[in-house]
Amino acid sequence: MVVSNVETMLFDMNPPYDVITRLGARLQRGRGLLIAFANDARLAELARGWASRVDYACTGAKSTLGLRALLIRPDGVVAWLAEGTPNLDAARAALARWSGASEAAAVAPTAAMAVR
Repeated sequence: MVVSNVETMLFDMNPPYDVITRLGARLQRGRGLLIAFANDARLAELARGWASRVDYACTGAKSTLGLRALLIRPDGVVAWLAEGTPNLDAARAALARWSGASEAAAVAPTAAMAVR
């Protein structure tokens, strides 16, 4: 699913190109976008691990089509979505696949370093 399809289905904007401009502008920066349609502290915390590469937005929508959250790659393709309670392991795997390791993993000391 490309960004324009997501925007058309989820957002009620007049005229429709306003949505494309808003969401498109976010993706032009070359960053992913994790969108939660309901306040979810667990997703917000998860997103912090990729804060330098993925934006997080908690927002309402005209119709969520039964979705609770979705991850949009910088090229506008949906990489992960959740219907109902988000599976954080699946979200983490999608974030790692499309955005690399989390910053938390990058700075965590290895066992060898801790032995010193």
